[in-house]
Amino acid sequence: MNTNNTQAKRHLSVESLESENSIDVDPKPADDADTFDPLYASQTSLRNRNKSESYTLYYRFLKTVLLIFAWISFGLNFEIVGPTFEDLKTYLQVNYSSISFALVLRNIGYLSLTVLFGLVLDKYSKYSENLMAFSSALIAVSNCLIPITRNYFTQTIYFLCQGLAQAVYDLGGNHIILNLWSGINTSPINAMHAGYGIGAIFATQLAKPFIKFDPYKMNKTDVDDSSVSMDAIDLRWPYWISSLIALLVSLLFLYAQLAENKNRHKYEKNRKKLILLGEDLNMDTLSIGTSSSLTQNKLSLFFQRLFVGKEKLHYLSKKQYNRLMLQIFLFFMVFLFNQGYFTILSRFMITYLTMGPAKLEIEIFIIVQTLFWAFFIIGRFLAAYLAFKLDTVVFFTLILSLNFLINLLFIIPLFTKFSLFFWICIPLLGLCSGPMTPTGIMLAKQLLDINSFVLSLFIVGLASGGIVFQQVAGAFLDLLDPNEQSWLGFTNANSAYIIPHLACISSFFCLLFFVPIHLMHRNLFDKK
Repeated sequence: MNTNNTQAKRHLSVESLESENSIDVDPKPADDADTFDPLYASQTSLRNRNKSESYTLYYRFLKTVLLIFAWISFGLNFEIVGPTFEDLKTYLQVNYSSISFALVLRNIGYLSLTVLFGLVLDKYSKYSENLMAFSSALIAVSNCLIPITRNYFTQTIYFLCQGLAQAVYDLGGNHIILNLWSGINTSPINAMHAGYGIGAIFATQLAKPFIKFDPYKMNKTDVDDSSVSMDAIDLRWPYWISSLIALLVSLLFLYAQLAENKNRHKYEKNRKKLILLGEDLNMDTLSIGTSSSLTQNKLSLFFQRLFVGKEKLHYLSKKQYNRLMLQIFLFFMVFLFNQGYFTILSRFMITYLTMGPAKLEIEIFIIVQTLFWAFFIIGRFLAAYLAFKLDTVVFFTLILSLNFLINLLFIIPLFTKFSLFFWICIPLLGLCSGPMTPTGIMLAKQLLDINSFVLSLFIVGLASGGIVFQQVAGAFLDLLDPNEQSWLGFTNANSAYIIPHLACISSFFCLLFFVPIHLMHRNLFDKK
């Protein structure tokens, strides 16, 4: 037996136990034929097997389809506010700042629970499907109550509950997909997040027959001076249909939890056999689990717990460690301005396109917004394909740069005089916006080898961006002089013209904070 150990490095697989075939044996590396690396065996082989080989390809495919459907429901229930934004404002008899504050509360709930949930997600990750089911049910209930509640303060509670559910939904879903396809490129997570755009398209089309807002007759500065009365607005059906789909997703996740428990029980049973066979083969030097040498690093226990790949921290110099902390900060700022930009774009698109320089009718606006979400989906699937072709960091830099350049065109008065400009550039914004968030999350996972706590910090950045820019945009819409005037090069301008300027600023800072990551990423960890 000892002779066999000196001749080969044995890697036992669960599949070999299930099929009762001979144990797989990997030949020793050609460049190190007389040495054995327990760190490689314990951390690379067994840890990676725990994340990937415990799932069959068929199981991973079905779970990914469920997650895509869940994100369709996510997009439908959260983006239904976009096309109904003006009607909801009239229904509640509030101004832009007030309705924006209600949506800010959703982001506050998202932010606060993200921090708390991120601390415990790894510990309770085996209940991820149940948590997803609960959050989807909470979204369904809150969306069901929104169109039948006229009290503004009660509505803010509903939006706050949606934010709390969003934190669990977002962290739980990303945790599942990242561990389901561990070691794979950004394609699976981009495919999952593409579902959000599909849901947003459904939301736009679902709301279209029920929109009563008329930008040519409504005085946006006086909620009492409206061509549409609050009694004429009926948003029950679009909100109730989206709620029903969220409830269906909740039931599917409950079933998925049962399947996950069965799969985990089967895997743990086989893993025990693997350990027993490892002892029989005198493989105790593998040190299944975390190598004891890793606990001797000089970094604090707090920072050790932030990372899955502790063996990387063990070998970091002080300079590399400082660069790692810098990258965490830079990613946080990238996500903050990314979500700030997306919040402005998705929440206030109806205001800008109908009351800004385009002056689109509602029917035309619905078509343009549908094109935006269609290209948003295309962007995410295109990113999933290009993940096989391009370096992820280079690709992310390209889409951030292109996104900023397109936004820059909207603040040039000459281009906004042509209606064709909006038909071309709004879909292009969707094409760039689609892959930004999922690619950024996967990129952070690849570069930093983070766990759920650090991921939650980045999602806090997303929530913070939504809070700040939602409120800032609403305040500008209310505070700026609504009378037509000339400013910033535009003639006959009103406060809606400020929307692309805010979007351009946020997209610029998103790119600005990512450039240093692009410049330093290849030097952070040695690539093998």
